[in-house]
Amino acid sequence: TANDRFYSAHELGAALDQPDRARTPRDHDRRAFRWWQFHQGSVSVFSVALAAGLWLARDWLPAWPGAELLLAVLVGALAATTLRLHLWFTARVYSSSAVAQHRRVIWWIRAADLLQTAGTFAAAVMLPSSHPAATALLVASAVVLALLSVVVEPATARVAKLG
Repeated sequence: TANDRFYSAHELGAALDQPDRARTPRDHDRRAFRWWQFHQGSVSVFSVALAAGLWLARDWLPAWPGAELLLAVLVGALAATTLRLHLWFTARVYSSSAVAQHRRVIWWIRAADLLQTAGTFAAAVMLPSSHPAATALLVASAVVLALLSVVVEPATARVAKLG
């Protein structure tokens, strides 16, 4: 099929020079890897934006445990984003160790996502009834982050052959 061809002599030569290693990735592998990279970047942006949104609503939260929830959300967002961007960098620059790095840190990313998700959901529930739109947005965002972490992330990693 068209996806099973080498598209240049350089690509064919590289594959022939390394017979013991995996063959040069085909277009499908490249697209899957690009999608995984896009996922890492976009979830990082979403995570930070969610934390920033909660930061803007902080004055609407009760003093306790509002400050603690906000801290949990910020820690979760920063930890998950840092680790996702670390994986992205590792996969691009040190591709031979990307799978091992992914296995090492994926559970830390999921834990940080869970911390952020739980903190966001709890904060949304604590918002006064005078802010229903903010409550709905935070609950929806917490659900989206949970789905991205538990469903989308493993699927993109599996297709990109990292998980």
